[in-house]
Formats: sequence, C-alpha cells, structure tokens
Amino acid sequence: MSGTGTGFTHRLPGTGAGLPASDPNLRLVLPSGRLEVTATGSDLNTLLRLEQAEFPGVRLADLGFTGGEDFEVAAEIRGDGLIVREYQTTDAWETASWTPQTWTAPVTATQK
Repeated sequence: MSGTGTGFTHRLPGTGAGLPASDPNLRLVLPSGRLEVTATGSDLNTLLRLEQAEFPGVRLADLGFTGGEDFEVAAEIRGDGLIVREYQTTDAWETASWTPQTWTAPVTATQK
C-alpha cells in the first residue's frame, strides 16, 4: 500500500542513506500483516552498497532497554498498528517466557 508507514523509525547505522523516506523497497500488506522487503543487492558482510541496504528497525533505548537484557522480539502488523512483544530469559535460554509488556506504533498513511 503506497504511502503507508511501517512503524520502523530507524535503520541500522550506516545503511539506507541512498533510500528515499518513502522507501519503495518496503511494502506493507495490511490484510495479511506482512512486510514485503525487496532485495537491493547490498551485503552487510562485505560492506557492498550499504547506501541501498534495507535494515529497518527501532532504537531499543527508546523502548527502555539499557543493554543488559537478553531478549527476542515478535512483531505483528495488523489494521492500523504494529504490535511488538518481548520474549525474555535470565538464564541463557534454558527457560524463557513472554513478558507482559507490549509496544505499539501506529501504521498510518504518510505524505509524499
């Protein structure tokens, strides 16, 4: 859906500088909640074409993380929002559980 935001607010530092704000390589498919990413022929390992690299994300510090936590994230895009939940461990993944905390970000149409 052209002009629809993804909820991702940042990119991996050093990547995507050559991409427009309304990125044609990211396509949000609202009915299925999928984000389709078109490959750009970049390579993070060899630093090839990083200005075209697609590594969208969010700043974890903005969500309250300080760097001492061990976690993974599940994200779901539905309707008009992005919902993120945290799955955490305190014993190097011998056990893990969902935390009650969730984060949401609106997915809204953007101006071109």
